[in-house]
Amino acid sequence: MAAKRRYNSHARRTKPRTQGGMAAIWLRIPIEVPKGRPLRVLIYARYSTDEQNPRSIDDQVDYCRRFLEALGLHDVEITVLYDKGMSGELVSRPGIDEVLAGARWDLILCEDASRLYRHETACGELIETAVDEGIRVIFINDFVDTAEPDWDDRLHEASRHRKRAAKRRTLAKSFMTR
Repeated sequence: MAAKRRYNSHARRTKPRTQGGMAAIWLRIPIEVPKGRPLRVLIYARYSTDEQNPRSIDDQVDYCRRFLEALGLHDVEITVLYDKGMSGELVSRPGIDEVLAGARWDLILCEDASRLYRHETACGELIETAVDEGIRVIFINDFVDTAEPDWDDRLHEASRHRKRAAKRRTLAKSFMTR
């Protein structure tokens, strides 16, 4: 379930910009392209149930690509891994297992942390392993960037926010069915 594409451009921008409604300005530490080769980026996407739109995978991947473009990163080699119709609570899934298989990337990019795992500990372990391997991880909507010293606090806060939102949805559904 992997697709690999390489994008090259001679036009490189040095500062973040907003493109197509995507604000990438929150990223405080620039992403550096290695000398002599493109930046190797893994985009991971997932949707969990039949009730969700299967286009969600494409939408998540497009969102991550627009983020890279908004940062002016064009000399990139993108690998896309995904899991369709699989819960983020599952620790082992085909796409996520391939993410764990090796350090082939410079950057792992996801729409948000819940795409990797719904379980905060499993997500944290994957990220720590990536960081130990020299791989930067960015969760766009959670404002989590492992280049920042407070990334683990931001990840924890994003997880807490998702849990509270899920509780509110559950309470609203139970109220509506009374």
